[in-house]
Amino acid sequence: MILVTLVAAATPTSDVSVRGMIREAREIILQSGGQLWAGYPKIPLPVLLIDEKQERLFCGQPAAGFRPAGIDRVTGCPVQRRPRQLPVDLAAATDLDQQSVIEIGLPSAVGLSRPEWIVTLNHETFPSISGEYPEL
Repeated sequence: MILVTLVAAATPTSDVSVRGMIREAREIILQSGGQLWAGYPKIPLPVLLIDEKQERLFCGQPAAGFRPAGIDRVTGCPVQRRPRQLPVDLAAATDLDQQSVIEIGLPSAVGLSRPEWIVTLNHETFPSISGEYPEL
């Protein structure tokens, strides 16, 4: 019983929990990113969250094939949606409509605990910022 509880706590599954993790990852960069690179906290970091049925673009510019879905109450970001096209176990930095985006599946799909998922999300920002912002 204890093991099941620990595993469930280690791999968040609720939508609100995962959106909270996006918010937390962004807060880490805002609060501490300047210690890595001076302009890091000012760089936009759109996140494409992939689940079984859809992909949601948080904090990104309007992108072709996505429809607006309002402002997310947990992240505070504008959200856009489209039916799922990408693998659910993806964690990568890429370009989407001329903007760098972090594509990432739910923690359970990529096999990561809450802290591992947040670190992975922030880690994936490095390739995009080093290419787009060589001055950092």
